[in-house]
Amino acid sequence: LRGPVTVTARLDGRWRRGQFGWSVPVLTRSVRQRDGVFLWRQRIYVSLPGEAKPPESYRLRLRGYLGRAPGLRNAPRLPPGPWRLQIKSQRFLEVIRSPEPLIKRWTDTLHAAVDDRLRGAQDSAAAVPVVRALILGDSLALDRRLRQGLRRSGLAHLFAISGLHVGLLATLAYLLLTPLPRGFRAAGAALGVVLYLALVGPRPSLLRASLMAGIAWLSMGMERRPQTGQALALSLGGMVLMEPTLIRDLGFLLTASATAGVAVLAPEFFRRWTALPAWLSRPLAVSLGAQLGSLPWVLPHFGLLHPTSAILNLVAIPWLAMTLAVSFCWTAVSLVSRSAASLTLPVLEGLSRPLEWIAEVPPSPLLTWPVDLRGIGAVSLAAALVVFFVCGLRASLRSTAMLLALGLAVMPLADRAVELTMIDVGQGDAFLLRDAGRAILVDGGGWQSADIGQRVLLPALARKGIRRLEAVVMTHPDLDHCRGLLDIAAYVRVMELWSAPGATGPECPTRLAALPGVRWRRLWAGESLDLGRWRLRVLHPPPGSSLAGNNGSLVVQATALGSSVLLTGDIEARAEREILAREGSTALATDVLKVAHHGSRTSTSPPFLAATAPRLALLSVGKRNRYRHPAPTVIERLDRLGSFLFRTDHHGMVEVRFAAEGSMRVFHYGP
Repeated sequence: LRGPVTVTARLDGRWRRGQFGWSVPVLTRSVRQRDGVFLWRQRIYVSLPGEAKPPESYRLRLRGYLGRAPGLRNAPRLPPGPWRLQIKSQRFLEVIRSPEPLIKRWTDTLHAAVDDRLRGAQDSAAAVPVVRALILGDSLALDRRLRQGLRRSGLAHLFAISGLHVGLLATLAYLLLTPLPRGFRAAGAALGVVLYLALVGPRPSLLRASLMAGIAWLSMGMERRPQTGQALALSLGGMVLMEPTLIRDLGFLLTASATAGVAVLAPEFFRRWTALPAWLSRPLAVSLGAQLGSLPWVLPHFGLLHPTSAILNLVAIPWLAMTLAVSFCWTAVSLVSRSAASLTLPVLEGLSRPLEWIAEVPPSPLLTWPVDLRGIGAVSLAAALVVFFVCGLRASLRSTAMLLALGLAVMPLADRAVELTMIDVGQGDAFLLRDAGRAILVDGGGWQSADIGQRVLLPALARKGIRRLEAVVMTHPDLDHCRGLLDIAAYVRVMELWSAPGATGPECPTRLAALPGVRWRRLWAGESLDLGRWRLRVLHPPPGSSLAGNNGSLVVQATALGSSVLLTGDIEARAEREILAREGSTALATDVLKVAHHGSRTSTSPPFLAATAPRLALLSVGKRNRYRHPAPTVIERLDRLGSFLFRTDHHGMVEVRFAAEGSMRVFHYGP
């Protein structure tokens, strides 16, 4: 909706402090714009700048700008982001006075008390973010590199609130009440689970586990043996009846399928793996059952297959149980006495130390295998793996053939094409140069919070059969060019980093250069490099140049099969004049021009464009970006020159395939 709107909504979570202010999910009831009002039930996110915490009121009237991040049209596509309401200040937030549910006041008080204890201890203990992530499910409290390390190793589920939390909390409460009669202990355990549910909120995984625990206790009270399958079906059915939209919620699908895998597949694996000792086969069967059960949802959403995660979980789950138990104890004690809680902080520090190792483990095919499987392909792979593990080492020829056929789908072989791909990363740059299976990535886009490497770049590379990059090229250290290179290096092996000598920065260049096993090559104008049939020549910056920022961007000319490509980073008119004076107009003639600086009016000057005279112009730009790129004057210049223009905000991902004698074929993924 264009223009400000007024939204009536109720809180569906709690205000969370971020880098740019506060945010909270809300459930909308109505939206008003000018004289029109319409009912709209939707879960959206509210963003609010400022230091003061907004009120935790049950119902609110909010005035701001409603929008959502547009989807990215790559192969595969990324759907649009969630709806967000951007509010300029708390003056546009109005509390609607209405009777607030008593349980809401209790849960808010409990959550505020726990949050206060966590914030109070955060400066004195590095392990507090781990406690926050484990207890409250706030995984964003963890360092970005740690979150990527957990995804890379297949252990991201460790910080998802699940049945382990419910079972462990009930056990701790039951043991704490040991002197009391059995009925009182069971009631205390149930009360602990209810309080935890009130603290965290009705997340699908926690609600599912709590309902299953309640059904199990009811069965034991009726002196009947609990049936896991029946409890799972009853709990999931009840959740869907209460909220039908859950069938589209990824968290609900993951907890349902993983628990079904444990209930159905794990006993079958354990029964057949007689060659292994029970102490090993039982936990391995549970871990593998959960992994295979959730595979049809994990592969399409995350695009990662983890060959050894079931084995890693044999160590990770006991560690998680110990850390979670100490975290529960620390939280409970801190609510009574801050000084007493500080005594357990050294234990938490020691238990959280392995997380530092996870963050440092480099990408490896043993940990992470990028795949591009969706729908029937993901389901078929999961089914074939189930058949393989059930049959054991002497698998039938039929299941082996099925696995080999699906293996070809999981591991597509890169064709022999010489190709340039402009990946749609929104407002940023990401260009892939490849010859068959060898490839370099020139810039990688970048988002402030989300992981663009895992969400966008990794699926695009997996679709082309690329699981290693010969080099990543950082034209300059701006976030919309460099952050994605850091993100993709968390999942794909990178051999070299190429950049201009003057490319420095507080985070991106330093962290890229510190990647294990990566050689950093600083390139001046005049240097040449090879990538298969590609011949690359650096045109800018010149040796000894002091240019920085956009004009210090690395400019590369790439030629193959009689065609040439000019990749210009974010250079502006000053750098264009220097390149033109140094190289001459005839040397700059090119077939494909990457339009500099997203089509800004300060770049692509008439003399530079006349010298390059491209047949094809590629422009990477975000839809409805706040910089109003591209400038109309730049588009007019390209039109007058007769260049064919492809831009990501209109055409999505663009692939240019080169053939002999300078011929090109262009494919795009837009409408």
